[in-house]
This record gives sequence, C-alpha cells and structure tokens, in this order.
Amino acid sequence: MGNSAFPQILSIGLKDGINQTGIKYQQDNPSYHIKKIKWGRNTGLILNYRISDYFIMQTEIYREEKGFDFDNANINVSGGEGIWGNYRMNYITIPLLANFEIGKSFKFYGYGGFYTSFLLSSHCQITSSTTIDPHNVTEDRSYNPAKEFSNSELGVLAGFGFKIPLDKKIVFFIDTRLEAGLSKAVKGDNINYSDYQLYNEHYYYHVIVTKIHDTYNRAFSVNWGVLYTFYWK
Repeated sequence: MGNSAFPQILSIGLKDGINQTGIKYQQDNPSYHIKKIKWGRNTGLILNYRISDYFIMQTEIYREEKGFDFDNANINVSGGEGIWGNYRMNYITIPLLANFEIGKSFKFYGYGGFYTSFLLSSHCQITSSTTIDPHNVTEDRSYNPAKEFSNSELGVLAGFGFKIPLDKKIVFFIDTRLEAGLSKAVKGDNINYSDYQLYNEHYYYHVIVTKIHDTYNRAFSVNWGVLYTFYWK
C-alpha cells in the first residue's frame, strides 16, 4: 500500500572508470606466462529507476577494454627464442543490476546482476626474438585475432560504492566491481599465439607458441560519475 504513494524517481548519469583485466584459462605449455593488463578504461551511460527507499533497478551501456599479456623467455647461449606480447579487446557491455542502498544524504550501496558484452575490436601484438646465431633476429608478428574471439559474452558482476549529494538532484558516486564471464571468450576453445617459420641467413627455425583454452574474461574496476535525478508523482 505504501508504494502507491512513493514518488517516481528516475536517474540518468555518466560514468568513467579504470579496470584491471585478465582471463581464467587452461594452458598447454606452462612455460608461457599469462599476466594481467596493468589498466584499461571503461566509460558510458547509466539509467536507474528507484523502486523503494532501498531498492533500485539499474542498467548501463559502456565501452570497456579487456585483455591479457603473455611472455616466454627461453633464450640460452646455444640458441633459443623469446616471445612476448598481448591481446587487447574492446567491448560494449550492457548490464542489468539490482541495487540495494542505505543512508540518508550520504549513501552506501551494493549491487549485483548479469551482463552481456559485444566485441567491437581486437588486436594481438606478438614480438619474437632469437639468438640462434650471432645476429639476433627480432620480428613483429602482430595480427587481428577477431575470428578467434566470440562475438558476444554473458557474465555476472557485483560491486559496492557510495553516493555524495552535490545538490537536490545531482549526486557524485564512486564504486568498485568485479566482472566474471560465464560464456567462453574464445571460439573453438583455442587461442594459438602463433605457429610459423622464421629464416635468417644461416638457419630455418620453427616457432611453436602455446595454446590456451577454456578461456573466460575477468575484470576488476574502479568507477566514478554523476547522476541527475527526475522526480514525479
């Protein structure tokens, strides 16, 4: 009965953030080290609808950067090779979230829900180096791995934060969140970093780079932004 008198409250806003990303995976060759990207960016729009004093339904649309680094240092005096590089992917992400908050003017909140992401672009930077003869050979083997990645991804996310009122209708917010992919980020269960032949004036040598499979995106982000609120009965 009390909800019939509750004012309709809709908020729209802008968000920005930084994120650290990586992957959950299985790997064929453990000598290759998979590492996290230092930081990426995410930026977009927020729309939320207040159901009661404590509950809000929220959706967003934002562009985010994901990916991971890898390297292998297998250089020795008798000859060998080293390979290093990274994958970088750009997604459009749309979550649907349930948000619970407490407080009067200064408010704390927590939220959780599901998201879907759509792949916009991808790039793989690979550099190889060999000491198989006195003349070191370094080559750029970068390529576009878009065909290896799924066009869309489903996942879950959860986070918490706080809101600071700037006036009656505008609030500033800061929050943190974790994202975990539920669907595989890679088609066909494999990423081949590369498998190719190099040649210098003395030798042919074959470079076989590791495969990874069962690959799921992971991300941790810190976000901030502003919300503008509309009230009506």
